[in-house]
Amino acid sequence: MTTRPAASRFQDNSLLGIGAGIIAAVAVGKVCSWAHLDQYTTTTVMGLALGLPAALEVQIQSRRRDANVDIARIERGDLRRPVALVVMLLAAAIVLLHTAFESMTAYIQLALSHLPGAGKIYSNNTAEVWHGLSILPLTSFGMCLFLVASYASHYFAKRPYLWTATAVGCALAVKELVMLMLRNGIREKGGSLPGVLVAEVLIYLGFLVICMVGVWLGRRYHEAFLAKKLARMKDKAAREAAKQHQQNETTPPQDSDPIKQIERLAHLRDTHVLTEEEFHAALAHVLGTKSA
Repeated sequence: MTTRPAASRFQDNSLLGIGAGIIAAVAVGKVCSWAHLDQYTTTTVMGLALGLPAALEVQIQSRRRDANVDIARIERGDLRRPVALVVMLLAAAIVLLHTAFESMTAYIQLALSHLPGAGKIYSNNTAEVWHGLSILPLTSFGMCLFLVASYASHYFAKRPYLWTATAVGCALAVKELVMLMLRNGIREKGGSLPGVLVAEVLIYLGFLVICMVGVWLGRRYHEAFLAKKLARMKDKAAREAAKQHQQNETTPPQDSDPIKQIERLAHLRDTHVLTEEEFHAALAHVLGTKSA
C-alpha cells in the first residue's frame, strides 16, 4: 500500500515559487548592499538565494515521493515536477554561471595587466593574448548554459520555451537589481547606469538564444531521457523492495520501551505481515527479554 505524497505549496502553474525566490534574492541583495560587498559576491549570494526556496522544496518532495508512483508517471511521460521550482533553479543556475564567467574573465584581465610590468610580455601584445585566452571561458560558459537549459527542458512538459524564457527573465532581473544596488560604484568608475542596464539586457538576449537551442535539442531527446529515468527509478524501487523484504524477515528491532514493541507487533499482525503464531512467538520473546 502506498501513500500519496502531500500536496506541495508550489503548484505546477503557481507563481508562488517564483515570488518566493525573487523575494529571497531581493532581501539578501539589500543586505549585501548595506554591507558594501563587491559585485561578484553580491551576484553570487543573490543567485543562491534565488534558487534556495526551490531547492528546499525539491528536497522535501524527493523524500515524500514514492518510487512506484514515480515509475507510473514516467511511463505516462509525466515527470511531475512543479514548473515554478524548475524555473527558479534554472534562473539561479544562469546567474551563477554568468557570475563565474565574469569572475574568470576579470582574473585573466588582472593577470594580463601585470605581465608587461613584470617583463613577461610586451604591452602591445596584451590584447592579442587576451583575445586568445578569453575564448576558453566563453566557450565553457556557453556549453554549460546550453547543457543546463537542455536538462531543465525535460521538466517543462508543456510550453518549455515559455518557461525557459521566464527563467532567463528572472536571472536578468537579478542582474539588473545588482546593478541598481551598485549604481554608486558604477558612477565612480565613470560608467553610465542606463548604458550598463541596456548592456545586460543585450547580453541576456544572447543567453536566451543559447538556452532556446538547448531546449530544442533536449526536447528532441526527451523520450530517451524518460527511458533512462525510468530505468533508474525501477532499479531504485527494486532495491527498496529488497531492503524492505529483508527487514520483514528479520526479528523486529528491540526498542527500549516494551509497550512500543508490543504495539508494533500488533500492527504487523493486523496488517497481515505477521501470522498469529509469529505474533505470539515474537510477543513471548519481547516479554521474555523484559523479564530477563
